[in-house]
Amino acid sequence: MLNFLQQVWQSFSEEVERLLNFDGSRFRYVREVTFMVVLFLLLIFTQGGKVSYEEAMEKCMEQVEVSEFYLENGQKGKAFRNFDINCLLGAQIPNFTTHTLEGRKISTADLKGKVNVFNFWFGVCQPCLAEIPGLNSIAEKYRDKNVNFLALSVDQDEDMKGYVEQHDFRFTHLLNGKEVIRKTFQHKSGFPTTIITDSDLQIIEIIVGGKSDSTAVGEVVQKLEALLDPLVD
Repeated sequence: MLNFLQQVWQSFSEEVERLLNFDGSRFRYVREVTFMVVLFLLLIFTQGGKVSYEEAMEKCMEQVEVSEFYLENGQKGKAFRNFDINCLLGAQIPNFTTHTLEGRKISTADLKGKVNVFNFWFGVCQPCLAEIPGLNSIAEKYRDKNVNFLALSVDQDEDMKGYVEQHDFRFTHLLNGKEVIRKTFQHKSGFPTTIITDSDLQIIEIIVGGKSDSTAVGEVVQKLEALLDPLVD
C-alpha cells in the first residue's frame, strides 16, 4: 500500500513540478511534507471507522438505570434497565487472552481473519442446553469454512468440563469463561447469548435467549445459517 502511494505521488509531483516550474530543492521539501500529511490522513481514515468494544459499551450505558437485588442464595445481582445489547453492533470484540479446554493459548488476535461465533452459556440453563444440538450441527456444517466456534461458560472450569462431556457440546471451549464474559465482554443480558463477528472482528449480530423445547434446534440453525452463508461464500 505504501509503495503504491509513493509511486502515485512521485508521478503526480513530477507533473506538478514540470507545470509550475518550481525550484527543485524547495519543491522536494514541499512534496515530502505534503506526502506525510496525506499519508497521516489516510491512516486516520482507514482506522477511523473502527469502534472499540469499550467505547461502544460506554455509549450503551449512557441511558441505563442500574439497580441491585439479592438472589435466593444471598448473592447480590444487578439489573440494567433500558440496556439494549444491539448497541454493540459494529464494535470490535474486546481483547482477551485465555486457554482452550485442551490447554492451547488463545487471544483475540488469533481470531482475526476468520468469522467468529461466540456462545455464552452455563450448564443448568435450559435454553442453553436445548440449542446445543443445533449449534453442533452448525459447527459441523461449517467445519471446513473459515469460521471459529467458541463457547464460554459462567460455570467454574471444572463444572464446565463436566457439562461439556455430558451434553456433547462440540464448540471450542475456553477457560476462565466467567471472567471473560463478565469483565471483558461486560455482559449484561441473558443466556444463551451468541455473538457473531466478521473476519475483521467486528460484531455483526447478537442473538440473546432461545427456546427451551424441541423447537430450539431449528430456530438456532435457521438464524445462524442465514448469518453465516453470506460471510463464507
